[in-house]
Amino acid sequence: MNVGSYCYFTETHNLDYLWMPDKEYSAGSFGFVGGDYLRFKSKRRNNIGTDVSIKGTENDPIYQTQVIGLDAYKFEVPKGTYELTLLMAELKTRNENIMDISVNNKKIWTNINLKKQFGSDRGVEKRFLISVDDTNGITIDFKAIKGETRLSGVKLRKVN
Repeated sequence: MNVGSYCYFTETHNLDYLWMPDKEYSAGSFGFVGGDYLRFKSKRRNNIGTDVSIKGTENDPIYQTQVIGLDAYKFEVPKGTYELTLLMAELKTRNENIMDISVNNKKIWTNINLKKQFGSDRGVEKRFLISVDDTNGITIDFKAIKGETRLSGVKLRKVN
């Protein structure tokens, strides 16, 4: 999912991979819960994201958009094992932002301070294996410790 964007995007080095536009969660589907698209002041009507060059990736458009202040991201998926990849970047913020991430009520990544740990305007990608043992799907919870939560992209692939 191209989080925080209304656009499709094809990766630079993987032309078979299509990032789909994001949306708010609706039952029986997927999407973000809480928060809003990152916006900048512009005379253009569609003012989502930023045009900053992202370090560490050639897929700038994925990281240039994001949902800020989100509470969760949900996927209605069947039982199985999934590879979950989260993509994030700290884009031109003055404030310190620290968050924890849990999946299905289990902490998977804590005290994330993207600016301090990786630097501003740098794409960060982290993968996790997630087991779904019930019919509740996958809920990724974002908890702000300080500042705001953020997410630029999410990949989900069933592996078993």
